[in-house]
Amino acid sequence: MKLSLWPESIKARVTLSTLGVFLLSLWLLAFLTTRMLERDISRLVADAQSSAARQMALQIDRELQSRLEVLEHKALLIDSDLMAHPVALQNVLQHQPIPNSLFNVSVLVVNNDGIAIADTSNLPERIGINYRERVDAFAIALNEGHANVGNPLMGLSTGQPLIPLAVPIRDASGKVIGALGGAIDLSRPNFFDDLTARGYGGTGHYSIISKNGRIIVTSSNSALIMTALPAPGVNPVLDRAMLEDVGNTYRYTTVEGIDTLAVTRGTATTDWLVAVMTPVSEAFAPIDDMLRRMTLITLAVTLLVGIALWWVMQHQLQPMLTTVDTLGAKVRSAQPMQSLPMTGRKEVDSLIAAFNRLLGQLSAREEETQRFKTIADNAVYGEAIADLEGTLVYINRFLAEIHGYHPAELIGKNLSVFHATSQLEQLNNTLNQLSQNGYFSPCEVWHADRHGSEFPMLMSGVLIKDDQGCPQYMATSAVDITDRKAAEVALKQINDELEQFVYIVSHDLKSPLITINTFLGILQEDITDSNTEGITEDLDFIKQAAAKIEALLDALLRLSRIGRIDSAPQTQPVKKMVDECLKVLGGRLQQQQVEVVVGEMTDQWHGDLTHFGQLWQNLIENAIKYMGDQPRPRIEIGTEQRTEGQVFYVRDNGIGIAPAHHQRIFTMFAQLDQKSEGTGLGLALVKKIVESYQGRIWVESAGKGQGSCFWFTLPAAVDAPWVQDAEQGEG
Repeated sequence: MKLSLWPESIKARVTLSTLGVFLLSLWLLAFLTTRMLERDISRLVADAQSSAARQMALQIDRELQSRLEVLEHKALLIDSDLMAHPVALQNVLQHQPIPNSLFNVSVLVVNNDGIAIADTSNLPERIGINYRERVDAFAIALNEGHANVGNPLMGLSTGQPLIPLAVPIRDASGKVIGALGGAIDLSRPNFFDDLTARGYGGTGHYSIISKNGRIIVTSSNSALIMTALPAPGVNPVLDRAMLEDVGNTYRYTTVEGIDTLAVTRGTATTDWLVAVMTPVSEAFAPIDDMLRRMTLITLAVTLLVGIALWWVMQHQLQPMLTTVDTLGAKVRSAQPMQSLPMTGRKEVDSLIAAFNRLLGQLSAREEETQRFKTIADNAVYGEAIADLEGTLVYINRFLAEIHGYHPAELIGKNLSVFHATSQLEQLNNTLNQLSQNGYFSPCEVWHADRHGSEFPMLMSGVLIKDDQGCPQYMATSAVDITDRKAAEVALKQINDELEQFVYIVSHDLKSPLITINTFLGILQEDITDSNTEGITEDLDFIKQAAAKIEALLDALLRLSRIGRIDSAPQTQPVKKMVDECLKVLGGRLQQQQVEVVVGEMTDQWHGDLTHFGQLWQNLIENAIKYMGDQPRPRIEIGTEQRTEGQVFYVRDNGIGIAPAHHQRIFTMFAQLDQKSEGTGLGLALVKKIVESYQGRIWVESAGKGQGSCFWFTLPAAVDAPWVQDAEQGEG
């Protein structure tokens, strides 16, 4: 096998021969050149800045030292007697003044307590002020006994930035008895003007900084005068520059946000620093200009190299490009994938062979995917696939339509679109289980359609992983179990009712059967004894027990028929139904002298008229039965319009019902008064009729002796289309 250092790959040849050598070398050269020029220019700028800073620091020291010497000389002329006589001291200051060129504000004398006692400007408002607390220069002169330059401050009377200087005044024994101080107003002409008037370079400037006060005392940039510097720690480079005041160069961002090269130099007289600032844009302007030229040249050369590279690639890769065009044409035309022809060139043929293998695998996978997609699309259960963030990438028609959507509407939406806000916690818990275990077992998860209606689904899920075992998607299956849940609830209710029914029926039938059995034995004895009167009495008891059994069985039969269609539904005014029931019960009402008040009732019901008659008759009979000893029995029948719809009522002023029994009275065989007549099925029958028309019934009573009011709704009867048509026709 022949070895060659020059790779056979076209891509490697093009890359190594052009971009890998030429472009990388060119840009690397530009980078290194720029860094070297920046370093050299920084050194030159630093030398110039350091020299300028040193000269300015020396000049400032000379100016400040000369002013301190003048103050010290003047202080020698002031003794204890003058300090004790402020008026005389004032005359001395005015007749032997210090030149205004040295202190352009005033010269002030304070006593040992720091209280001003004389002033060259003879301003009364200054006399009596404690300058020890306000001006640190006076405090140092009085406390430490040496001349000093204080921190800049704003003048009380001028409102302008001032620089205070102060020296101690001593008595004959050398004891400090006061201080003499002068101030330089930076807003007026002063010696700093000559130092900072011209700035530095084209856009640079000088600044004099107080280290202790962290403030710019003055500057050739007037906008910076008395500007506070950032607190320690905010700008570490600035902090280091203020500590190492030996002429080193620093690059940092100023308070104005300008990238700057700076040199600082300390003064001997005070804690001030002289800072010489040069913007980086000015210092490196030659480099930037050179970079622009080099960039233009590089772009031009790169363009030429790119053209050459394009020509080489076009020439070398033409067979491959032709193959790609052929493949693209087949894809666009949706033709079945076929193997691509070979070209006779090694690299291209290797690639085409790989393409052909890939096409075969893709074709097989496409067929398999299409089969599964067809099955999923037409499944009678829900299928969905989402990425790990919960964004849907596939959903079948069943799952989309059961939520009120078209599948295309849901692609790109989050899984939360299937759930109400109150259901999101359950959804998140289920998805967390899926992420942790790689699956979740079938479980009940509540959903909500696009209109907000909630319903349960039985769901299971699994993670779809790639070849490396990394999760890529979440796949879930779901079945609507609304009907099953309803059936389970209905079955449980039926079982509960059946259990209760069997128990109560067996109990209620047992009593009359015992009566019959007992009196059959007595009847046999009376027959043997030819006791005619006893036989008649025995037969009456047996007949009463049989009648009770018959009444119970009739009531159970009526209860069982609720919900069945025994006759064709009809529409009839509610008022007519009530009147017919009152006629049937007229004898009992008249016997117990019950007053009946029927309100205005314009509604019509549609349904089984027998059921409606049983409903009204049982409610009115119940009111009559439990009227008690009421001297003026009264029953009110009517209707009200409420937010939930039309509500009907039967109200009485009878014995009332304790709140604890408001639910129990609607169960089968419930009798609060065991001595009362009847089977205990009347209100259970009413409740079943009301619920068969999608309504509800409830009772309101304050308790014993307070009467009762039975309320009920009947939406399926009131809102039936036949009823609405009839009402519109009457209107």
